[in-house]
Amino acid sequence: MAIAFDASSEGSGDAVSSITISHTTSSGSNRIMWVGVWDQNNDTVTGVTYNGVSMTQANKIRVGTGGGAEYVYLYYLVAPSTGANNVVISRSVSTNSLHGRVITFTGASQTGIPDASNTGQSNSASSLAVSVTVVAANSWVVAMMRNTNAAVASSDSNFTMRLTSSSIMIADTNGAVSAGSYTGTFNNSGGGGRWGLCMASFAPAAASGPANVKTVNDLALASVKTVNDLAIASVKTIKGLA
Repeated sequence: MAIAFDASSEGSGDAVSSITISHTTSSGSNRIMWVGVWDQNNDTVTGVTYNGVSMTQANKIRVGTGGGAEYVYLYYLVAPSTGANNVVISRSVSTNSLHGRVITFTGASQTGIPDASNTGQSNSASSLAVSVTVVAANSWVVAMMRNTNAAVASSDSNFTMRLTSSSIMIADTNGAVSAGSYTGTFNNSGGGGRWGLCMASFAPAAASGPANVKTVNDLALASVKTVNDLAIASVKTIKGLA
């Protein structure tokens, strides 16, 4: 099953201990949600929930090494509830700004999340490159970043910037990438600025097919994409076996 982008949403607040973001998740199968957070007031985020369900932190990173101690976080939730529900981001203080970026996908594996992850930072640079060692073929990569100087774009044609306001961006590859080392390079049009970036890959859901069939023409079922030009997920029986 192939991963597909579903929806995105964002929210922010100043001098608040939490923010609430309404996000509508589709009814597609094998759903996953990623939430990127920027906390302007040090490492004070205490948790993220969606429809009351706690999300898991994939990673976090300080923004650069100078100036104020800002932090970027990346959280995920497998099988988020469908429909319009609230993402709530909470922290232990109520000073400075708090921002959230939300994206959902369908067709994602419901186990082994993240497939791989990494973080990167820079104190002053016009670009930042972060690599992740992708394990599963046909995974997608998601990245949440903050640059203190100006808006950021990717020099990697595979990355699509989903939400880019206030120099706080979330992006994904908008397509499958191969297993192995994968590098995302992001450029700051204004030059310089402190960076913080969290990145993670997530695998596609395994292809489904008749439960009692293990191989097709001596190939493992998981490796079979089509049978008689039909997608394997649409095939109910093979040679009379369900």
